[in-house]
Amino acid sequence: MRGSVFIIVMLALLSACSSGSGAKPTKEDIAAALKKVWVVPGNNMSPAVTVAINDILIGDSEEANGADIVNGIPRDALVTAAKIDFTATTHYTNSNNDVRRIMTAAVYKDKFGEWAVMNNGCVYP
Repeated sequence: MRGSVFIIVMLALLSACSSGSGAKPTKEDIAAALKKVWVVPGNNMSPAVTVAINDILIGDSEEANGADIVNGIPRDALVTAAKIDFTATTHYTNSNNDVRRIMTAAVYKDKFGEWAVMNNGCVYP
């Protein structure tokens, strides 16, 4: 009896430790990770780009699978599906160009412990 309780406790502890980063991202985490990739300050050679978040839907989470690992997501990461509706504005010298995108993304903590967004596909409504 005592041995089976010990095994159950150990399995529970191991499963809690194996979930990698563990926590699901918040909408603010996802928005910050997206802006880290998309926002460009601009210079003499390329225009600035800003991003406005319209909506974020957070889906289910699961541990990184083989395809995720091949694509660069850490082996022990918890990968969360997200649908991100945003507008990217490119600021040219004499005009601005707004492009609305709805991105299906994988959100996870990278090897540095920071939230990252991997684009799985975009539509342009």
